[in-house]
This record gives sequence, structure tokens and C-alpha cells, in this order.
Amino acid sequence: MLFVISCSIRTSAHDFYFSFCEIAYNEISQQLEATLIVTTHDFEKYLETNALKDKSLSEIYVNEKEKLEKIINKHLQLSTNDQDTIYFTLDGIESQLTGASHIYLSAHNIEPFNQLIFMFDLLMDYFPEQQNKLTFIHRGKKDTFVFLPGHEIAELILDKR
Repeated sequence: MLFVISCSIRTSAHDFYFSFCEIAYNEISQQLEATLIVTTHDFEKYLETNALKDKSLSEIYVNEKEKLEKIINKHLQLSTNDQDTIYFTLDGIESQLTGASHIYLSAHNIEPFNQLIFMFDLLMDYFPEQQNKLTFIHRGKKDTFVFLPGHEIAELILDKR
């Protein structure tokens, strides 16, 4: 009996929380394209704290897309040396059988830049063990950053790569 209780506790929670984001900049179209990957049930639990209670991620996308977009833009921010914060448009969501959701984002009319500042603190105010990883792709080169509570900001200077 103790084994069954122990297993049920272990399977309902996990000891780590990760979100991943990959952002690519296309200089020709002056567009940023991003894929944000989150654990679906963790993100849904987090969204409940933002007045989106008892709804699946797909329901929120259909019925409250603007609220979801605003939450994502609050916790995934980019700014350049020439522009203020870049805001993403929420283009779609795919929930995978693995328990992860892929959230597709884009930003248009982004002028060329030589410096980017990233802020990626998604879920960190809800899960104290949250860790985020962001990969930025530009001109075929990849730069990867790890974000931890207390270290949510990273800077990339393209001229020094």
C-alpha cells in the first residue's frame, strides 16, 4: 500500500520545470519567428493564477487569445539597441501527446540590429525551480542562453560573435 501511495505522489509532481524558446530572425522579411515550448499542465496551472481558471490551453487560445498573448509578452521580452520592446503575435498552439505545447509567435517589421536584450522569466514567479533556455538564430549562427530565477536577462551583441 505504501508503494502505491509513493508512486502516485511521484507521478503527479515533478522536481524540475523547464521552458524552451527558439527565435530566428529573417533579415529579408524583417521578421522574428519563435517557438515557445512549455509543459502543458504546468502552463495551464500558471494561467489559472492569471484569471484563466479551469480552461485548457486550446480553449484559452480560441476564446482568450489576447489575454494569453499579453501574458506571454510579459514574460518573454526582446529589445534591440534601436527599438523599444518587441511584442510577439500569437500565431498558433499545438499540444503534443508528450505533454508539451508548442506555442508559435512572430514579430514583423523588425529593423536590422546589432544588439539584443532578452528577458525570459516565464513561470518563474510560480515555480521556484523554473529554468528557461532560449536559442537565438541569426545568419545561420545559434546563441543559447539559460535563464534562472534571479538571472532572467541576457544580452547578445551580434558584432562580437
